[in-house]
Amino acid sequence: MRGSGGGADEPSVKLAELTPQHLSFEVRRAAVPATYAMATLSSVWGSAWAMTAITNLGFSAVIPIGAAGYALTGALYLVANRTRR
Repeated sequence: MRGSGGGADEPSVKLAELTPQHLSFEVRRAAVPATYAMATLSSVWGSAWAMTAITNLGFSAVIPIGAAGYALTGALYLVANRTRR
């Protein structure tokens, strides 16, 4: 949908030619997917939890808790996969 010969910042449609359909496409193309936001937030939450847990419990105690968390996540994934079929 980009114009030919223009730079990366060149709009694909001139302002006078904008229609609601063009605007909707341009906004969707520039939007960040919700899955990216969810992954970023879960990463921040997980790292904050781990830092706090290491401070309070110690490194050696946090490793088995993390392993249990990964095992639980895998089990939930398998259960969700079976119920979707």
